[in-house]
Amino acid sequence: MLASKLSTKATVSTSVSSPVSISTLRFVARFIWSRQNTTLKRSDDNQQETEILAAALNLLTKKPQKSSPLSYSIDYKPSLFKAVTRGSSTETLPNESPFISEADAAQHISFINSLIRDVNLPSSTMLDINAPKLLNEMNASQLSSYIKSVQNENVLIEIVHLFLIHKRLNLRVLGDVIMHPKLVNLRKLPFNLDEPEKIQGIQGLSVVKLRILLLRKYQMLHQPNKILANLKQNIEEYLSLIKKHQLSAHYERTVWRFAFNYMKQYDQLHYIKVMNNIRTSALIWQASSQERSRQVASWLLMHHGDKLNQLEKIFWKLAQSTDDFQLKRLAIKYKVEELDQSLHKVEELDQSLHKVCYSFINELEKFLINTHHDQSLNSVLDELTNYRAKYIKYVYSKRLDNTGNDDISMQEELTLHRA
Repeated sequence: MLASKLSTKATVSTSVSSPVSISTLRFVARFIWSRQNTTLKRSDDNQQETEILAAALNLLTKKPQKSSPLSYSIDYKPSLFKAVTRGSSTETLPNESPFISEADAAQHISFINSLIRDVNLPSSTMLDINAPKLLNEMNASQLSSYIKSVQNENVLIEIVHLFLIHKRLNLRVLGDVIMHPKLVNLRKLPFNLDEPEKIQGIQGLSVVKLRILLLRKYQMLHQPNKILANLKQNIEEYLSLIKKHQLSAHYERTVWRFAFNYMKQYDQLHYIKVMNNIRTSALIWQASSQERSRQVASWLLMHHGDKLNQLEKIFWKLAQSTDDFQLKRLAIKYKVEELDQSLHKVEELDQSLHKVCYSFINELEKFLINTHHDQSLNSVLDELTNYRAKYIKYVYSKRLDNTGNDDISMQEELTLHRA
């Protein structure tokens, strides 16, 4: 087409000026065509070179990639007009949530909580914690004393984080922190106390003990609803462990105290009969209110009377005659719930055990002489005095039988007879 046009123009022009041959026209046409193609190729090459240079300088916008399963596939653009005419975003967008595994969700929540904690935590707090010393240099007793001396709630939270991160958290550390009066907001802790079985480092029986400690904490925070929920959910497990003698006196006493004060489903006599154990009955008496203590002591004597030794009978006679709280303090101090077992170990000639038993007898005598002047208790005092003389004579005779002589040091004799 280009050649025909040129030939036409050439024919016209030849009529006016000098003639141009057909071969010349074809040469000119090929020259113009090749020049056009060369210009197009050069422009493409220049564009490619420009794109390569821009990519190297990180100036290009990245192409949109396929959305991952953890992100939304819809681009949401907020608009006031659309919100008014079409409803809120929850109505406009499909009600679909991305798939997130439980492990990823837990890790994400932990990460967010850690960020929030770091933002809210004063920078000066970290200066109060010597992590290597807490983790490696302090024994359990020193660590407990240190935690009790802390006067800042944020420091307590940071201690829990420290032991949790290093996988050193245990019931003693967590219990000392939870029972600290400065810890008021339990939500600041890096875990949910309603699910103690999920706390790293708290397993088995420690989970139950932590729930029992929370009863006391909820009482400190004046949260009776939490106490009732705890008891209703776990009381059967508590009673089962008590019946198997798997809880220490401290935890068992706590369970009885809250059960009688908050649930009031059964009275002390019911549990004395059901449990049918002197140790448990003694702890029930210790956990009872001052108004019920004398009656509970009478029930205990009535139910276990034929199984009690002489000193136990003297003590419970005294308990049913007075509701003085000082008597419960003596019972807790000398572990009256284990009195039967201690007296049966007299034949082992454990000197420290003898001194503890004698000291308990001596404290009871002082209690009767200095605190009460009721004539009805004189018979109890006489029984106790006679028992002390028999006890000393029995221990002394056993010592002679085993040593073959009557050589007892003056210091031991003074210790036994010191009033």
